[in-house]
Amino acid sequence: MGLLDSVLGQVLGGAQGGVTGGDGNNAALLQAVLGMLGNDAPGGGLDGLIAGFQRGGLGDVMSSWISSGQNQPISPDQLGQLLGPDALSALTRQTGGQSGDLLGQLAQLLP
Repeated sequence: MGLLDSVLGQVLGGAQGGVTGGDGNNAALLQAVLGMLGNDAPGGGLDGLIAGFQRGGLGDVMSSWISSGQNQPISPDQLGQLLGPDALSALTRQTGGQSGDLLGQLAQLLP
């Protein structure tokens, strides 16, 4: 896990400045999302998220993020539909943000 920890530390450290400001909200959002990706997380973790992208017709978007080449964007609305109200509610509780703002930030951070 050393390499993963190093990469996550760099991502989270770089997120402190944030897309929308220096308040650390993006770091809190990334930490909350990473918590959702664990194997024991509600919704099936990373496997569940990948399946959701595929069911939602966005498997090609997810594939672009993990392969070489250009990353395809995702809109806040698409993310909201994929995550669903329960996951979005959990993210807002964990970060103290508002759902629309969180989805916009996450849409910029993911790809």
